[in-house]
Amino acid sequence: MDTKKFDAFNKSRNIRLLALKEIFEEDTDADHSITMEGLRKRLKEYGIISERRTIYEDIHVLQYVYNMDIEHRDGER
Repeated sequence: MDTKKFDAFNKSRNIRLLALKEIFEEDTDADHSITMEGLRKRLKEYGIISERRTIYEDIHVLQYVYNMDIEHRDGER
């Protein structure tokens, strides 16, 4: 991967991570969850189009790298 593509990828991922962090902090709590489709719609409001797999990878980063308490509930994928 050339440097420009790598830089663009990292910037895109950073923006998506920040958007997801904000969505989780503003739109969810112990009593209010969000579905994958809801996450994709909210990201689209930021101008971000993402596949489910990418969002799951980003959630993993938020959980394990940034120590965010995000839990998965069955049936909400």
